[in-house]
Amino acid sequence: MAVVTEVNWQEKYLEQINARLTGLEHGQADLSAKVDRVREELETKIHGVRDELRGEIAGLRDELRGEIAGARDELRGEIAGARDKLRAEITGVRDELRGEIAGARDELRGEIAGLRDELRTEIREVRNLVVGMFVFVVTAVVGAVIKTFL
Repeated sequence: MAVVTEVNWQEKYLEQINARLTGLEHGQADLSAKVDRVREELETKIHGVRDELRGEIAGLRDELRGEIAGARDELRGEIAGARDKLRAEITGVRDELRGEIAGARDELRGEIAGLRDELRTEIREVRNLVVGMFVFVVTAVVGAVIKTFL
């Protein structure tokens, strides 16, 4: 009767370990889904900003061409100034976008690192539980064998 109870006890621990491993697998799947979602959001933002910048640049370019055609000699200085201003704005927007992307990337890396640490802790706990159960079972078997021969 003691062997049946011990086997039931061991089965319960194996079920708990299986449940934890299933939880870890679900956590990993959730993390992958979140990473994919964040990547897609970043790609959408990047494409949107890029398209806006292209539209603005195209509009400004067309506008400048018309002014140049109308008064090329008179407007050379103003055009050079507008071009430099446009470049500075584009550089500013590009730097801002890079900063936002870097911030989002760092935030995502931080979340991933935190989740990775949590997963590692869970894995260690499961491993320690399995090792403990193994030691317990070996001790019980050795004890039973010794009782049998003594």
